[in-house]
Amino acid sequence: MQKAKGSAVAGHGRRSSRTWLLAVCCPLLSAFLLLDAGCARAPKVRGQTMMPKRARVEAWQRIVAIEADHRPDCRPRIMQTEVVQSEGGTVVERWVVRGCDRNLDYLVRLVPSGRTREIRISPPSEFAPPPIVLEQTSEGAG
Repeated sequence: MQKAKGSAVAGHGRRSSRTWLLAVCCPLLSAFLLLDAGCARAPKVRGQTMMPKRARVEAWQRIVAIEADHRPDCRPRIMQTEVVQSEGGTVVERWVVRGCDRNLDYLVRLVPSGRTREIRISPPSEFAPPPIVLEQTSEGAG
């Protein structure tokens, strides 16, 4: 009897093999899912683009973050892209992003910056903070 208990503890019993399977597979599966979620994938682009894959990935990650801040219940996707301007190494594209049954336009700029390029995102105007209105006083009114 003592021997049977020892073998189950050592990993030869039915229960311990399930435990081992869960102990090994669950962390591996979790790690894979986390890595997969964090992997940089270029978004599917419909239309024109002149941006290299890395730039598209970074731009899309930023757009997703902006969307999450302003429309957290929506799942954004790119509906259309078009090159608006391309001169002197600078590329400007308009990306139409759909979320919550609405299309919004983003301007995505790829600007030369020394040896690298800088990505600048202009979100839709409706995501901009409201303008600050200052009271105007008329000079000379007395």
